[in-house]
Amino acid sequence: MHPPVNEPGRIGRLGISRHGKVVVLTLDHPPTRNAIDEQTFRLIGETLTGLQDDPEVGALLLTAAGPHFSSGADIKEPLPIPADLAAQDLAVHPAALLYGFGRPTVAAIQGCCVGGGLELALAADIRIAADDAWFRFAEITVGLPTGWGGGALLKAAVGRAYALDLLLTGRWVDAREAAAIGLVTRVCPSADLGGNALELAAELAVRSPDAVSAIKAAVRDDDFPVALRAEVQNFGTAAASPEAARLIEAFLAGRAGGQR
Repeated sequence: MHPPVNEPGRIGRLGISRHGKVVVLTLDHPPTRNAIDEQTFRLIGETLTGLQDDPEVGALLLTAAGPHFSSGADIKEPLPIPADLAAQDLAVHPAALLYGFGRPTVAAIQGCCVGGGLELALAADIRIAADDAWFRFAEITVGLPTGWGGGALLKAAVGRAYALDLLLTGRWVDAREAAAIGLVTRVCPSADLGGNALELAAELAVRSPDAVSAIKAAVRDDDFPVALRAEVQNFGTAAASPEAARLIEAFLAGRAGGQR
């Protein structure tokens, strides 16, 4: 059972609290750099679904505990099989819910923001990064494409050429470059990130709901659900390949051996 939104609480790796009309969701498992396991993925979807129709929610702030935002999907968990992905209800997919959320959404990003964590951040309306933040889509290095809508969201944020650059190379991007290409909208000193993000979310939370709804509708890409479905299916196909299994095994072995 979820804790009341007006009382700080935590379930598994997800924290939830309210600051006035701002609801704060916090990825909270610093030992794994806030890796998003299956339970956390499901909890984010359930929580967002429950908040959709809450009239007391004026804005949503996505944050993370510790020095890092998120290392992405928990790669230690078994990859989903294509049949399970094909049957997934994308109406409750966290990326779809964040993208279509009726009120303003802000992501506050520090440290590493990788893979699935970056996909969730891209689904937010506004992204504020600490000056120590760095970003990467590393899926290509383990034989996978993005699977949570990241390809479509990245293209919308930075354009086709930069999206292909980042997705095909898997290279790191620091906060300065991220701001220059439109991956994030603002950069601030690390010490100021939490306060700045909450201040912005609080400002947006009291805007006219009708105006917010109209503005978000004007810039929304109605094809995103289609793109998300295609990414999920393509991810399932790639995940079932022996090459992906080999590359992921090598990656985990390298990490156990002390490689970054």
